[in-house]
Amino acid sequence: MLQVGIEDFIVDTPLVSWDYGTAYDMFVSLHMLHQPERYHIPATWASGMRSRLPGDARETLEQAEATVFDRRPTHWVYRLPPPKDGDTVLRALAAIPPLMRLPTLTLRPDTDPEVAVILMDIAERGAWDSHDLTQFRTVYRRPQCADAASVQDAAAILSVWVDAAAFGERFLTALTAYHEAFFAEEERRIRPALDAALERAQALARELDFPALIDALTADIGYDILPKTTQVVLAPSYWVTPQLFVGWAAADKPIYLFGARPLGASLVPGAPVSDALVETLKALGDPTRLRILQLLAAKPQTPTQLAGRLRLRAATVTHHLKQLQSVGLVRVRSKAGKERVYGARPEAVATTFETLREFIESSEKDG
Repeated sequence: MLQVGIEDFIVDTPLVSWDYGTAYDMFVSLHMLHQPERYHIPATWASGMRSRLPGDARETLEQAEATVFDRRPTHWVYRLPPPKDGDTVLRALAAIPPLMRLPTLTLRPDTDPEVAVILMDIAERGAWDSHDLTQFRTVYRRPQCADAASVQDAAAILSVWVDAAAFGERFLTALTAYHEAFFAEEERRIRPALDAALERAQALARELDFPALIDALTADIGYDILPKTTQVVLAPSYWVTPQLFVGWAAADKPIYLFGARPLGASLVPGAPVSDALVETLKALGDPTRLRILQLLAAKPQTPTQLAGRLRLRAATVTHHLKQLQSVGLVRVRSKAGKERVYGARPEAVATTFETLREFIESSEKDG
């Protein structure tokens, strides 16, 4: 494993530092296994992984994902000591008093202070009422959601905080079971890819300015739609590939988890075909998405412009664009107050078919 310290240097702007640890993937994988359809993971495989857990542990993790973990605890993982792996997570969590485990993991640097006050007050009182519910719904917003949480969702969150100490105990037990049943083996598999991705990223950082570096690491997700700060942390993650996960290391210091999984490698251990290849071919197998790629290859366009050309609703076009973006076939740019502009990534299409060719030829050799 690479011996990585926090190595700071200026690449254009902002100040960039590096972090490394399988602990990031421990929490990301747990999240993705509970939302397989959203991340193009085979649902039967994800269900099988969850079924390895004892019933109580499985229920606790499902409750956590459905209520309190609206984002991963990158701020806490960032502060862990080396080697920042699954064992480190469990030791550090066990050292925290049970009552404080929930707030430590879920109250992030970007959490609304009013939300934090309400939740901590409920944890201390061990009860909540209709006033708490109304107040909470007024200030709480899930990520990328402008609407207030439903009464049912808000009540479920507050019910966890009523007995934060008991939840803290259950969560540690459940996370330990997850580590034993799946992640301890998984982190051995993904370490070489994390090592290689970090080494490659640091080499690119010596050659590229920051916007170009982010584009290179994230399938051109677009630097201009990311938080603008004076400092940022970059860390490799096997499970987020090909997307970029944005969290917070500290206030005004975002952490970007960038993809570390090679294109030909599968997220599903032992799978004969790369799931990334399969999902990309699925995206290319839709005639509307192929037409969108054709139009974007001619020039970058907004969803509204594409909708006009295709005579489709803008919402339908946006849905197709999200599918294409999720597998890295389009790039996106955005400016404040303006509609996002999408462009084709012809190099990604070429890479996909080169990977397909290599897969077919390797299959012939094996036969």
